[in-house]
Amino acid sequence: MNVLDFNETLLAVETNDEDLLRMILSKTDISFDARIDDVYLEKWTLLEFALMLDHRQCAEELLRSGATIDVESCPPERRLQQIQGNIELITEEIRFLRTINIQNEDKQIEYLEKRLLQMKKMKTVLENTIVPGPLANVEAVVSASDQLTVSWKDIRQRSKDLVVNYKVEWSLCDDFNSIEGSLLVNTVMKNYAVISELKHGLRYSVRVSAASIGGFGNPIPAEPQSLLLSIFPKIEIIGKKKKRSIKTLFAGSFRSHKVMQRGIYLVSIIYSEMKVCTVEEYLPIILVDQTQFCIEKDEMYWAIKLSLAWDEMQTLQKANNSISSNSHFRSRFIDAAIQMHNVLGVKDIGRVHYQPIVDEVNSVSFIVTVRLINGSQTAQGLTTRWLPLNKIVRKRGSCQSMDLLRAEIFKIINFFESSHIRLRRGL
Repeated sequence: MNVLDFNETLLAVETNDEDLLRMILSKTDISFDARIDDVYLEKWTLLEFALMLDHRQCAEELLRSGATIDVESCPPERRLQQIQGNIELITEEIRFLRTINIQNEDKQIEYLEKRLLQMKKMKTVLENTIVPGPLANVEAVVSASDQLTVSWKDIRQRSKDLVVNYKVEWSLCDDFNSIEGSLLVNTVMKNYAVISELKHGLRYSVRVSAASIGGFGNPIPAEPQSLLLSIFPKIEIIGKKKKRSIKTLFAGSFRSHKVMQRGIYLVSIIYSEMKVCTVEEYLPIILVDQTQFCIEKDEMYWAIKLSLAWDEMQTLQKANNSISSNSHFRSRFIDAAIQMHNVLGVKDIGRVHYQPIVDEVNSVSFIVTVRLINGSQTAQGLTTRWLPLNKIVRKRGSCQSMDLLRAEIFKIINFFESSHIRLRRGL
């Protein structure tokens, strides 16, 4: 970035001109870690300068473009000392210039007075800044044999001061008397973090806090209170006894439903680490019954039990065809499950979640199966792809029912992982 571009960028931040800043950022390669080339601003980056001026629009634009700030390395007290030192220095220089007669004195004094006003405003902003409030919906799931993933609700819109950092901490104690480790999430555009290289077989607790330029707020423990890193099951391939890679796991030309109409649908969440198998970048979804959307409890319990015996699907289908008294729902569900088996090419499409996900407004119900596969290679096929789980969760479209389903994915996976944790011995 040349001097002219830098001066334009600095001017945009000083005047809180979001449109000008966005235009410059779209055309210019800016080093966000670089300090401002000005004698009184050289201690700070553009993002720090925008935050201390309380120019929120420009600060948000810089954050969206990849700028970061570590509030722990420079707490508000230290920033106030830097600002106060500049105020005293500028005041003394203005007084000196007014006692002597030099060329361009007025321009220099005008520049210094501008900086003095900025310093006083920055001091006021820092003195009145507050830390963010508590995060909401902090949840953790086991995402690999040595890995946890924690997510939380974005609070940037309702926070008085702009959120610039998230801190994730983990401990072997649920009261966090000792901290095993921590990581800083500088990219506030994402509301999740992956904790890797954890010790297998141990139980971990996680908590998350948000930070403004004023520091970190109170940490909020994730739900559930603790998670045990356990062994993942091995995958079995239909019609094959030998091991195969996940690259050859899925095949076919199945097209998943993207817009839901009234009815009951079968959804399979087959995931590996932090990736999920998709069909044309959507979760694999098969229509079970379009004539109804309410599922009786007995039928739901039957589906849950059926998910423990996927190997017997062909036998069950033959038996179902020979018994006229079997319910219409069960017959359609078996057909949908077999179709899902064929599409994904696996015997076990997972355990049925204990309750359906229901969109009463649009009369849509989802029966969800969940399966964890130990591996992270990308699947090769005409329509199937492994995509980051977070991308699927955050995806939004024109279908309200799909948005509702996506919003429940982490909770569904969390329940699935928790259900595999053995209870301690006792009554």
